[in-house]
Amino acid sequence: MNRKALWRLRLKRLGLAMLLLGVLVAGALLVERLRGSLALNHRLAELAKQGERLQVTAFAPARTTTSNDAAAALLRLTNQLDATSAVWTTSPPMGRYAAPGKLIVATKLNTWINDRETNDWRTVAKSLGQDRAVLESIHSALLRPGWNDGFAYDNGFLDFKIGPLVVWKNFSQRLALTALMALRQNDPESAVARIEDAGQLLKLQANSPLLIAQLVRLASATVVWNATWEIVVSGQCSEPQLARLQAAWEGLNFQADMERAMQMERNMTLDQYDLMLADAGQCAKALDELEQAAEFGLASDPPTRGFWLHSVYAPVWSFAWARQDELRSLNRWQELIEFDRAARAQSWSTVSNQAARLNNSTGLFAVAPDDEGHARMNLYDRLRFLWSGQTFSVGSSMTRKAMQCETQRRMLVTAVALHRWKLRTGTLPANLTALAPELLADVPLDLMNHQPLVYQVAADGSMRLYSVGVDGRDDGGDPRPADAKGDYHTMWDGRDAIWPAAADEQIAEAVAHAK
Repeated sequence: MNRKALWRLRLKRLGLAMLLLGVLVAGALLVERLRGSLALNHRLAELAKQGERLQVTAFAPARTTTSNDAAAALLRLTNQLDATSAVWTTSPPMGRYAAPGKLIVATKLNTWINDRETNDWRTVAKSLGQDRAVLESIHSALLRPGWNDGFAYDNGFLDFKIGPLVVWKNFSQRLALTALMALRQNDPESAVARIEDAGQLLKLQANSPLLIAQLVRLASATVVWNATWEIVVSGQCSEPQLARLQAAWEGLNFQADMERAMQMERNMTLDQYDLMLADAGQCAKALDELEQAAEFGLASDPPTRGFWLHSVYAPVWSFAWARQDELRSLNRWQELIEFDRAARAQSWSTVSNQAARLNNSTGLFAVAPDDEGHARMNLYDRLRFLWSGQTFSVGSSMTRKAMQCETQRRMLVTAVALHRWKLRTGTLPANLTALAPELLADVPLDLMNHQPLVYQVAADGSMRLYSVGVDGRDDGGDPRPADAKGDYHTMWDGRDAIWPAAADEQIAEAVAHAK
């Protein structure tokens, strides 16, 4: 055989080998596609049979007209208010503990130090700059039944815009601080009215089923809780005014709203995969955002960059692995949702030992964890799991924070009911069951151990009301830090989370003026 014929034979064999390799690769990718599609469809059917609502529309806020939209009405008021950040930098240390279980009564302070500057109630009044007309406008806006947060839920997380969450928190801060200003001026009626407005804002925000929105809402609730505590312990309120304070905090359920947000984000994640697969432009846009996030250390590096990412890798991923990736994302969300439900049905302390095992996918296409329980991604997993391979920033802390806030809300409602009883009878009841059903619908449960909140009447006639804390163990109402070396910034830093007592005024003054 001459050299020319030999080269032709070699080229023919090479071509056949490459063709065979191409067929094998195409066949392997087709198998991967079928595996992913079949497994995803099976999982979706399984979840639907279990009663899971997997459509964004199942959790999207009801549409509202502009005339009924409280959010739009509040936004129109922002230009009438001074910058809230300036207000907050001059505000008194409400919600600050002088010692474990001892809260500073901010309205009893004359001066305090913020960032090395001395402030007083005159500077607060000047910073607030609110007149009666603006407060009435806020009240009127909050009477509107609708709430449009402006977020396009049906776009998945493409073009994700958070919305004016800081604005809603600013309104909560303003209302809480204005309530304290009224209390300082011995005007409990105005103080209660501002807490009613703040409570209505918290209720309206339940219509924003996004995790970030609910986390900001929890922070706002804490600010309003601190102001309400001061009003309750001040002794200035009549029994009807206390009843209004109690009503302002009833009808809320922070943990249920957090679960709804988890379900919404799970469904939005499913929609995002569909959008990327249906529209190459949307997929390219998502990849651009991923590359940018990776450059700033906000995301893991994709398998490749630039031309190879968009023109080579992305088509292969879309064809072969997208549904496997989607299934893994679905399983991660579902595991978190089911953990949240188990916590609500049982207690935080019962399920908290499972928290460390979250963030690893379950079922088909799971990634084996390493010795520390983190997902271990080999090269093949990195290729398949473009999106679910990213760090899952949502975890058990969402459930814990919501359960703590909800337990704290129940404690506040119970404390107000106890004060109402004392105003009516002159004494405290022997137990909480005496309050139901006239002052409480039922005896509130502590979500930390799923038992009633602990209530006792001390020898001096004062009340002791507390949650057993995150460990689920009753330490007799001990507020000392659970960590002997730890600081005490919130009631949840204690061995038990107790309804705070007012700090001694001299100690409070010293803490408020500490630099």
